[in-house]
Amino acid sequence: MPALAANVRSLLWYLLAALRLVAKVIAVGLAALVAALLLGFIAWDILYFQPQRPKIAQLIASATEEERNPPESIIRLVRADTGHRVALRAYWVLVGDPTNPMNRQERVTSLAWQLRGLLWWTCLSLHLSEREQITLIVSRSYMGLGLRGFSAGSQAVFNRPLALLSLEEAATLVSVPHCANCFHKRRKGWDRRRDLLLSRLQAGP
Repeated sequence: MPALAANVRSLLWYLLAALRLVAKVIAVGLAALVAALLLGFIAWDILYFQPQRPKIAQLIASATEEERNPPESIIRLVRADTGHRVALRAYWVLVGDPTNPMNRQERVTSLAWQLRGLLWWTCLSLHLSEREQITLIVSRSYMGLGLRGFSAGSQAVFNRPLALLSLEEAATLVSVPHCANCFHKRRKGWDRRRDLLLSRLQAGP
């Protein structure tokens, strides 16, 4: 019996040692993976995103005064419309803008495009303030009828500047980019999207 107990203890010791070794290998592997991903992101940021920042800054600077400093109602509606993921919407606005700094011809696979979207979203979140992200959305969103930007949309639809829109009118305007050409043809869809956005605004923080 003493010999059996000793053998069991030895077996347990070897098992514990093996588990510790496996845990160390996994920890080292995960650390190496995280380090590689971090270094890859830093390299992409420096080599790809940073050279595009002047072009993005130029887009922001080209916005009208009311698009750089929109009414608080527009800001709140954009936040509600994006689920507070403003940088993600700013990225999609850049993608859809023919003057955007990204070369859309480089899209090769769906996975590569999604990875690039994640990188752009992260960089926009890190390097642009929320106000700059909102300025991109407000100034570069496609509003249908060949118009781009909330200022142009407001004049075309309501014949008024952004500051003079009611909350319902502002919600209608913010809803347009979801399907700009569709909304101009089917006003009921426009109204449904407006009502959904207003309900989000009331339910949000």
